[in-house]
Amino acid sequence: MSFSHIQAEEKEAATGPAVAESVENAEWIKAHLDQEVTVTGVPNAKSNASAAGHFFYNFDRSDLTLFCFKAVAATLPDEKKPAALVGKKIQVTGKLVLYKEKPQIVIRKPEQIQIVDAAAPADAKK
Repeated sequence: MSFSHIQAEEKEAATGPAVAESVENAEWIKAHLDQEVTVTGVPNAKSNASAAGHFFYNFDRSDLTLFCFKAVAATLPDEKKPAALVGKKIQVTGKLVLYKEKPQIVIRKPEQIQIVDAAAPADAKK
């Protein structure tokens, strides 16, 4: 085994899985509760900021919600706020938990959200 191969394995162990799973894969999400995961999806038009200042990111064909407390929401750059991400494919890494019987990932820092494709498929914008 080469030194670079060992470094790659150590990096993957430190940063989580290299392959992201779709937010639409309900069985996978259920099987990975209480674990650090990486998921991809396209936020829909229901993604918004609440009156209290918290952010919610929702997806078609998925019960998964991304939640961001007001204090963290204030630190997000404009391009990572809910309205800016509607219709764009994103990748999110975080701990997958249940909240009120629904899967959720809490956004605790801006780096958890990565824009994968700013021009997501047209059918994802429903």
